[in-house]
Amino acid sequence: METNQATYYNRVMQAIIRGNIVELRVSTITLQPQTDNTLYAFHCPNCGKYLQQVGEITKIYPFYEPSNDALSVSKCKNCGTQYNFQTHDGYSSEKVKVILHLTDTTNYFFCPKTKDKIIEFAPDRAVTIKDNKPHGFPFQTQCPLPECKQNYWFTEMLF
Repeated sequence: METNQATYYNRVMQAIIRGNIVELRVSTITLQPQTDNTLYAFHCPNCGKYLQQVGEITKIYPFYEPSNDALSVSKCKNCGTQYNFQTHDGYSSEKVKVILHLTDTTNYFFCPKTKDKIIEFAPDRAVTIKDNKPHGFPFQTQCPLPECKQNYWFTEMLF
């Protein structure tokens, strides 16, 4: 089973650009289907910069998750992370499920709604900014901004 998971996590999106097949690392943001017209600012979870407006987020994965939705990729102008936004009605937005992806340096996860820094993570640790406590995976934490109250469920960290 772990082999299947590793294969799944290493998925990259293949695209044809100017006639050439290229592999793109695209993070997937899964949204709940809208029951109203409420939109939220979406800030890049990697750097905190505003990207666009979206509905309620349910999952944030650092890889391309195939879907039947029409593909639309947005790129953060600050850090270059590319995002595919898709909907899925099988997930609750009470807790946003997050899988983290490490880079070579210390990494941060920012609340996509408020751009507040939530955790700092490196290969040997994940520390919540609010209380400066180290955590093992999986763990749950909340956006530190009192008005937000968004819960995040950090399930694992990929290297």
